[in-house]
Amino acid sequence: MLRANVFPIRMRVQYCLFQYHVDFNPEMPSLSMRKAMIDEKREMFGVYMFDGMQLYLQLRLEHDVR
Repeated sequence: MLRANVFPIRMRVQYCLFQYHVDFNPEMPSLSMRKAMIDEKREMFGVYMFDGMQLYLQLRLEHDVR
């Protein structure tokens, strides 16, 4: 038996999605801590998805976010 976690995404024609690789310095081994630190920037990012290393945003960042 094969199961998949798949869902349809409906987007506007002019939709953009930006992918960013996120590094932590010093290194942060805890996934929950990395997610909490990204969540602190929620106002800046708006809607986002973060898997612990990759950050997906609907907006383009103009500069490094610290």
